[in-house]
Amino acid sequence: MDENNDLKSTENEVLKSIKNGVSKTTTSHYRINGNISYQQIVTIFISFILGIVVILFLQNAIKSEIITFSTVDIISFLFSVTLSGVSIFLAITAIILSRSTEKAIIERSDAGIKL
Repeated sequence: MDENNDLKSTENEVLKSIKNGVSKTTTSHYRINGNISYQQIVTIFISFILGIVVILFLQNAIKSEIITFSTVDIISFLFSVTLSGVSIFLAITAIILSRSTEKAIIERSDAGIKL
């Protein structure tokens, strides 16, 4: 009997959560449906890049080829990686600034309407 009551109470909680538009994840974190945090995006991106690097490293280790880089090649590679990282950072910063600017414009227009 207790198991049925526990199951029904859990089911009722889930139904209430669905009606409110909130879902409970397996790690007991609540999240509004459809939203993803920046931390989750960065974590997914970093794990994707690390996965690619590991796969390429293993493929190269299996081939047993020796790859040589000159100093100029390493510097240009590091420069291009740094430049791409900075461009991604600037793009995210521009998105955040545009959202805050949009909110400020909406607040001013609402204040103008009230006058």
